[in-house]
Amino acid sequence: MSFTSKFSEGIYKGTYPEEKVSTWKDIGEIQREQHPYPADPFSLEVPRPDGKLRPTHFTVKVPPNTLVVYYPNPDDHSIFSPFRPGETVLYLGEIEHMRGHGAFVDREGKVRYGYHVWNFRVIPEEEV
Repeated sequence: MSFTSKFSEGIYKGTYPEEKVSTWKDIGEIQREQHPYPADPFSLEVPRPDGKLRPTHFTVKVPPNTLVVYYPNPDDHSIFSPFRPGETVLYLGEIEHMRGHGAFVDREGKVRYGYHVWNFRVIPEEEV
């Protein structure tokens, strides 16, 4: 099966091949993923004092200073964007009170903030 790029010819330029990057999870997807708490088969679930049950799942945040690859939908990318598709940038974290938006450091060392986190794919540990 052959891979077809979602960008027009010559737009994607990155260290990692686009076919591989397209399979990685984006920041938003990782932060929405539900992980079950490990269950102890020998304990009984006891409600909290307010009557609610303890949560059964948790989510994780992508830690600051994570290397990510800019891989947007073609509709989200413009020629005026400071990032190029396929560019590796540094994720500084999600902006407080702006859910789904993050701060990033581009190739020139400038901090860019307010960009959607779902346009950035997290590089797996074995690839770094």
